[in-house]
Amino acid sequence: MDMTLLEVPADLLAAANLRPEEARLALALGLFHNGRLSHDQARDFSGDPDRFEALLFPPGERLDLNDFLDWGSHDLKTPLNMVIGFSKVVLKGIDGPINETQQTDLSSVYDNGQRLLTLISMLVDIARLNKGSVHLSTVQQDLGQVLEQTAERWKAQNPSRKLETGLRLDSPALQLDPARMKQALSGVLTYASLHVAEAGTVHLAASEDAGRVTVSVESRGSRDPAMPELDLVMLRFINRSLIRLHGGALEEIEDLAGGVTVVFWLPKRSQENL
Repeated sequence: MDMTLLEVPADLLAAANLRPEEARLALALGLFHNGRLSHDQARDFSGDPDRFEALLFPPGERLDLNDFLDWGSHDLKTPLNMVIGFSKVVLKGIDGPINETQQTDLSSVYDNGQRLLTLISMLVDIARLNKGSVHLSTVQQDLGQVLEQTAERWKAQNPSRKLETGLRLDSPALQLDPARMKQALSGVLTYASLHVAEAGTVHLAASEDAGRVTVSVESRGSRDPAMPELDLVMLRFINRSLIRLHGGALEEIEDLAGGVTVVFWLPKRSQENL
């Protein structure tokens, strides 16, 4: 990177009661506020990124995004739920007949509204996981039953996807939060399916040994060139965090030629501290 040296008389700094590093920091803040430097440029130029951020956002003036998404989730979702609900009402013809063009447009509104609602829900989950405010309500639960129920519901919600299962479990009872575990399992299935085109298949398998249960999800087929990176990043974080809360770990995400394999394990021992 080319550098330009800027000489400032020592008596000028003394008159301003500034040390050289303070002058550099003040210049970085001034150039940022005047729109001459981007945030990242000014931060790097300041020579003290942490202090630059502290001065840019004094205590009490910084919005904690995790807190905001947590307490603001209802207000974020309410207007979107109304858009989705009323578009569905019109699509069903409850308010009167609509023509083919209107049906196409409203279907697009409805589908994109549903997608946006899903993204907001994932953002809220990420915020709560980041805050540590997600707490499990565990019960002794048959994991095989949870896997089967999740697979059936996922197939119903994704009719264009073929899901195969191979569960080899002797009904291990684990300490689980059924709702959160189903969320994680469904998220892993969705994560794997997004890597392949709709003609591909998703295979869910589970096995157990003396100390833990291993669950693997593999997608097979031609790779989807339009994989939604935003969804994948958020799902990966949520899935990994929920499994970790259950005392397990998402061990492996291995890219394959035509899909992806996700493997995670859960402990069979009692989780007293969950």
